[in-house]
This record gives sequence, C-alpha cells and structure tokens, in this order.
Amino acid sequence: METYISLLRGINVSGKNKILMADLKAIYENIGLLEVQTYIQSGNVIFKAQEINNQDITKKITEAIFQKYGFQISVFVENVAEIERLMALNPIEEMESQDYKRVFFSLLSEPPKQDLQEKFAQISYPPDEYYVIENVVFWKVLMASKDSKLSNNLFENKLKVIATTRNWNTMLTLINLSKN
Repeated sequence: METYISLLRGINVSGKNKILMADLKAIYENIGLLEVQTYIQSGNVIFKAQEINNQDITKKITEAIFQKYGFQISVFVENVAEIERLMALNPIEEMESQDYKRVFFSLLSEPPKQDLQEKFAQISYPPDEYYVIENVVFWKVLMASKDSKLSNNLFENKLKVIATTRNWNTMLTLINLSKN
C-alpha cells in the first residue's frame, strides 16, 4: 500500500467550484481509495492505494467530481516519495529563515517545453524570485502576495501548462499528515 497526495486546482476560491470536503472524501472512497483525509478547504487530499497509475486515478477523480458537481477541475496526483523528491529540488536560499507563507510550490501538469522555459527565465519580477525545475515552479514573494506579479495564472500563461499552487507550509503539513 502506498500513500498519495492529490492537489485539486481552483476549488473553493472566491465562491467558485465549491466542493465540501466531506463530499470530496466520499468521492475518493467511492472510487476505491483508502484512508482518505482532506486538509483545509482548498482540495488537498491524502489517500492510500495499491500502486496506481497516476493518470488513471486522476481521470477517475476528475470524472467523479464532474458527476457530482457538474464542473471540470484539474487534479494532480503524486505519491508522497515523489512530492518529497520534488520539494528537495527547491533552490530558494535561506529557507530556514524564510517565512514559509511567502514560499510557494506550483505543481505543473507536465514539464514545460524548453523554449518556453528559456523565454520565461528572461523575465524577472524583483524582489520576488522563481525557479522552474522539472514540473514545479518554486517561488518566493517578498511583498504582499496580492501585489506580486507572480501567480499560478502567470505560470500557466507563460509556460502553457496547467498548474496548482500551495504555500510551503501547506506542502510540509501534507507530507507530515501522510506519515501518520
């Protein structure tokens, strides 16, 4: 049995795509996933399953949500070991002294094309910083998040992929919860 984390994109944001966490838990259980637990209201789910194909389970979750709610959302599924591996790639310096609420982890649907990464790398938004590594954007905002030019939508538009973003604290909490 392996532990997985799924991140749903764009639910319960500004009253759009509302999904109750109890319903979300039931959806996961109804498609055969075990020991399902949700964390906060933004579509973070930890579950156990026999080794799965991420694309197959993503499709099942997406279809089940559509059947229940009538809207399509993007779902990202990775096993905990892969999430930990990706998080270890974070190049942001001085993480120990950072306020983790200012550091973000944007999981991408796929690694962006090299030419788009190179073009995007030429853009900077000081004092904020970002790094595209594999299928993740690591980013840090020093000003108020609402004043930063960095955002999930920016990454999607510039890199031509689907993304979902969590702050570093949320990712650390998901890892910790997955170990219980």
